[in-house]
Amino acid sequence: MRLFVAINLPNEIRNYLKSIQDQLPNAKMTKPKDFHLTLQFLGDAEAAQALEIKSALYQVFMPRLKLKLGKMGVFKRNGDVSVVWIGLEIPEELKRVQSEVEEQLAPLGFLSDKEFKPHLTLARVKYCEKSFEEELGKIEVMLKEFEVNSFSLMESHLSSEGAKYEEIENFAS
Repeated sequence: MRLFVAINLPNEIRNYLKSIQDQLPNAKMTKPKDFHLTLQFLGDAEAAQALEIKSALYQVFMPRLKLKLGKMGVFKRNGDVSVVWIGLEIPEELKRVQSEVEEQLAPLGFLSDKEFKPHLTLARVKYCEKSFEEELGKIEVMLKEFEVNSFSLMESHLSSEGAKYEEIENFAS
């Protein structure tokens, strides 16, 4: 099982992100049903470990959070754009939840090696023209606010058509 912990987004925000995608230059778009905010990527785990993970995640207090979309950005690989994303403003409560997820999972051997950079992946890019980033800069992103009150343990199924995500367990406030 390939697992991660994430906050799934309300439909209103999914629809808004889809409208942003419609303005993107050529790229492989994330399916709107798959938009999520990753709190921690766990990687491969055995089915028996999933039970321990669930038990640990039930110890995390998840309050109702107000989140706000931020600016569009990119991740690069070897100087070329590889991912297009929308950032999020980071309220202290979101940092606390993410940190608590890491703390609960660390004793099970799931250690995070990356700094938490909250973002919503819009698209993956294999090849782009030099003007790609310039085109992105023309897209206006509204700083929409939304509320969430749960997070989920998710499984990622990889295939030639891309990743498919399945919710294993939901943890609500």
